[in-house]
Amino acid sequence: MIEVLRKLEKIYSRLQDEESKKLFDIRLKYSIDRSTKDFFAAVGELYNDWSPGELMDKLKEYPTRDIVVFGSGYVGMTTKILLNCWGFSDVIFCDIQHIGETIEGGEVLSVEKALENYPNALFIIGSKKYQQEMRDNLLAHGVSPIQILTPKHKYLMASRGTQYFDLFAPEPDEVYVDAGVFDGESVLSFCKWTENRYRKIYGFEPTGGVYNDAVELIRRNDIERIELLNCATWNKKEKLYFEVNNANKAGSHVTNDIEDTVMVLGVDIDSVVGDEKVTFIKMDIEGSELRALHGARRTIMACHPRLAISIYHKPEDILEIGDYILQMYPEYKLFIRHYSSNCWETILYAVP
Repeated sequence: MIEVLRKLEKIYSRLQDEESKKLFDIRLKYSIDRSTKDFFAAVGELYNDWSPGELMDKLKEYPTRDIVVFGSGYVGMTTKILLNCWGFSDVIFCDIQHIGETIEGGEVLSVEKALENYPNALFIIGSKKYQQEMRDNLLAHGVSPIQILTPKHKYLMASRGTQYFDLFAPEPDEVYVDAGVFDGESVLSFCKWTENRYRKIYGFEPTGGVYNDAVELIRRNDIERIELLNCATWNKKEKLYFEVNNANKAGSHVTNDIEDTVMVLGVDIDSVVGDEKVTFIKMDIEGSELRALHGARRTIMACHPRLAISIYHKPEDILEIGDYILQMYPEYKLFIRHYSSNCWETILYAVP
């Protein structure tokens, strides 16, 4: 406990603004209680620039002023909280249970009553488990498919900001290390951020299919001065087992379970960049950030590059990553920013 308190105080003392401190507190609470509803509400209230693309695309297709969330359980309640944070204040609940009860400040209506009162409403499915049954129920009641929004993920999503590139301005002759290139979009964002005025890019992406997507995107956009490696960033050169998410390609990660995995090569950043004067390191690598930071120790201690490191993959990341960064260079100024209405996309920035 004493060691945990030491890390808390150490990191908190280096946070440079109130936004960072609030996010640190929100993230720390979530790492303990795992309450998505509380996390969504706290983050949602912190910002007023959310862009709920999934919802807005649907409202362009089916314009309406009335929104009904079908499902008053945990996912439904959380969906209503998200909608309220995004400026949609008059949200109605309907359900086949809890009818007449007051939940999140509103009465739960039956499907029949919701249709009677709000015949032109957009119905948002508020359950992952019963998603198909709910959709079938609405269709059986005569609701048009165009009136139904089934979220892609468990919860509706919104985003904000320009992740990794909205805290500080680019420097002349940037040498950028992108750990977790994924499909190449972060490389494109870096090029746009610098207006193509940079010296070198080192990119790492371990999974073959996504790596090929990145190669193609880089080719199509004529990106030069880039070394793209089909490797994972790690603390040393080592063969690793990777669990690959073939459904949407995101979220592939290192695992100790060798069944249904692929073998990839892990490498340390220090051995790849050598004596290069690295100016900026970004890491978003599905929980391997701390290992990869160990593998970039010499570079960080020698060059003091600005850092943009994901701290949302593991509960302990909120403490361990910041603590290790400050071990390497105690003078780093720390900032935290959050870019998703979900629990994903919290970034710790370190600025020398």
